[in-house]
Amino acid sequence: MSKIITLLILLLLSCTEVRAILDNVQDSKNIDSKKENLIKNIVITGNSKISDSSILQHLNIGKSEYFSLNLEKRILVKLHDSKFFQEVNLKFSNNTIFLNVKENNIVYKVQIEGNKEIDQKKIFPYLKLKNDEYLDHSKITQDLKTIVEIYKSQGFVDTQVSYKILQDKKNSQAAKVIYTINDGIKPKLSGVIFTGNHSFSSEDLENIVINNSPKYLLGSIFSKDNLNKDILYFDQIKLINFYKSFSYANVDVKTTLLYKDKKFFVLHSINEGCKYYFGSIKVKFENNIPDISEDDVLKYSQALYGKDFSQLDIEKSEMQMLEFFNMRGFPNVDIVVENILDEFNHMVDIVFKIKSTFRKYIENIDILNNYQSEDFVIRNNSLLHEGDLYNLNLYNKSLKLLVQSEHNMLLLPSRKIFALPNINKFYSDLIITEQRKQSSQDRKGLSTSVDFNSQNGVGINARLVDSSFLGKSLFLDINGYWGNSLNKYDLSLIKDNFLLTNSKLGFLFDSKRTKNSKESSSLGQELSQAKKDFHHYNERLFKNKIFLQTYKDKISFVWGTYWNILDISILNQKYFFQKDEGKFTDIGLDFDMSYENTKQVFVYNPFIKEGFRTLCNFKASIFSPNIKYLGSAFELFWGKKLFTNIFLKTTAHAGLALPLCDNEIRVFQRFNLGDMSLRGFKEDGVGPYIKDSFDSSSSKIHVGGNYTYNASLEILFDLNFISQKFVITPLGFIDMGSVFGISNADKYPEIIDNFSNRISCGLGARMILPGLGLLEFGYGIPIKYDENNDNTHSFHFNIGLSL
Repeated sequence: MSKIITLLILLLLSCTEVRAILDNVQDSKNIDSKKENLIKNIVITGNSKISDSSILQHLNIGKSEYFSLNLEKRILVKLHDSKFFQEVNLKFSNNTIFLNVKENNIVYKVQIEGNKEIDQKKIFPYLKLKNDEYLDHSKITQDLKTIVEIYKSQGFVDTQVSYKILQDKKNSQAAKVIYTINDGIKPKLSGVIFTGNHSFSSEDLENIVINNSPKYLLGSIFSKDNLNKDILYFDQIKLINFYKSFSYANVDVKTTLLYKDKKFFVLHSINEGCKYYFGSIKVKFENNIPDISEDDVLKYSQALYGKDFSQLDIEKSEMQMLEFFNMRGFPNVDIVVENILDEFNHMVDIVFKIKSTFRKYIENIDILNNYQSEDFVIRNNSLLHEGDLYNLNLYNKSLKLLVQSEHNMLLLPSRKIFALPNINKFYSDLIITEQRKQSSQDRKGLSTSVDFNSQNGVGINARLVDSSFLGKSLFLDINGYWGNSLNKYDLSLIKDNFLLTNSKLGFLFDSKRTKNSKESSSLGQELSQAKKDFHHYNERLFKNKIFLQTYKDKISFVWGTYWNILDISILNQKYFFQKDEGKFTDIGLDFDMSYENTKQVFVYNPFIKEGFRTLCNFKASIFSPNIKYLGSAFELFWGKKLFTNIFLKTTAHAGLALPLCDNEIRVFQRFNLGDMSLRGFKEDGVGPYIKDSFDSSSSKIHVGGNYTYNASLEILFDLNFISQKFVITPLGFIDMGSVFGISNADKYPEIIDNFSNRISCGLGARMILPGLGLLEFGYGIPIKYDENNDNTHSFHFNIGLSL
């Protein structure tokens, strides 16, 4: 027995040794296999326009990686998706990847021929394939479909489009793509066909549509730009309402375009059904409405019971109910009419479902833009006052009294009065706006201003305001500058007290540098080169903000979020802007709080106000991956009457920007002063600066600072005793302020940060002239400044034209 156990132990030991030997052999084979698949080199052939480094950067393959089938597939997919190559071959041998590519041709011209009916200028903007792009067959396929759709939208059928690619004889790598179009035919629209109309003749139904002549249909359904299917839908709805007004409650109409014998017809297929009668009539409140019962409302619809069904009668009852609720202070009642068809008895049961919010009272009556009519004159002609229940009838009567008032007509015989009910949860603000009637040369709400600056260029500001009776206003602000400034496009949609969106789009355009530049590591030289050469400095800035604005008494709160996407590409930069810096994403929180207790002293002069206003702003860019900072600003206004026609106005502003997490406050985020903010100095003309090594005529470039403050004191003189037709407000001013501070200043010895207070004084005037609009000019004289480094600019001028 002991011998057997000994043999088993020896056998087990021998198996363990054999297993260890086999494992060592396998490990050595795996090591040899990894060494064989290790990528040591990448060889690219066949490329002429695209460099090896660009291809390697696109593939993002390290030489320490191991080759595999998945890696091979990833390489082929990436190169194919780049659209740069029409053929790619890959081979791996001796630790080397061999890539042989065949590049796509460059499209030096896209041409359209054969188009006789549609101008190619109307086709090119919709094509995907563009000049100076790589040849992409997928884009050609999309363009063929797009051209056919363009012709369809103009009423053409059987349009055929083909293409051909022609190689350039001088350059084998360049090609021309030609789209050949066969316009097809544009059938004539011959008329209207009705089917299923047993109760009414086709002639009766033709009078229901707006105009049934072939000329009208051709001009409306096939408009200049697209196939207007809405015309067909509107005609369908008109026919349905026509039948319902004659008791056909379950009528069905299908409207289509019929193409037959190279002609178009509008086909209305009608299923009339049968006539119906009104059955039971009910009123149902979706929520509790105080002091009003369902029976109080039902009396406006009881006359319907037993009569022939008519959609017009239902609408009349609905309007009477709305007027009833408006008389009792519920201006925003929602009424939904539910029709319940009893097909067996040919009856229609009607249920008026009514939902209302709280009763509305008039909290404030604001009178705006009444430059020639006193507030009390307009208030005396209004039948509504603060604290009254909101009443639609009295509201409409007040409008008529204001427009027809003999006193107001004498003052402004051509003016119009608009009243916009601004409804919130519990109260309604009635806003009465007095507007001058526009002449044939005027456009409502459009104003422009031009700012001339001999150093920076010319700027244009335009604002478009479009108001409607629903209380909505659309503001479009456009600020354009030519020279060393930024173009800005603002779009704000304001509804009631909520500011929903605010978007800005800007581009920086600079004149080309005239002197030869030299590469240098100097910050001043590099930034100078960037500012003077558009090809070396291209900044695209998109600013977006979504926030809410609410009011409580005289305090306003604004809070929300914003995001900026900046794509910056600057060559030869080593400090503020790194070489090919790329995209920055600025995401943060924005909070404003303001308090205002001001009043306009004269109804005709918007420049003179008394009272106090303050604003605090806080920004925190803490969610951004590569721009983190805290920013804060404070503004203050105070106005006071000194004598009968002499007034004092003071304003102050301070701001700071603090970097977080070793980030920097970049040039485009810093504060600047000058021009209107510090009169007597050029825009961006004070604060930290660097030497300009390329332009001897301007020895410094101001780059802004992290901290700023400025204040202004003005004495204004109202000259209304001369004439109220011309608003003229002369003024004298004293301005002071400064910009200073650079984060991580020790890293940038080229920047000279000379902190000192700047002071200027001067004279000016603000005017409103008939037919010309706002005009402002001033002359500022610097009193305390840095003579060697500050850029002074004495005269400024602004004009606003009412078009």
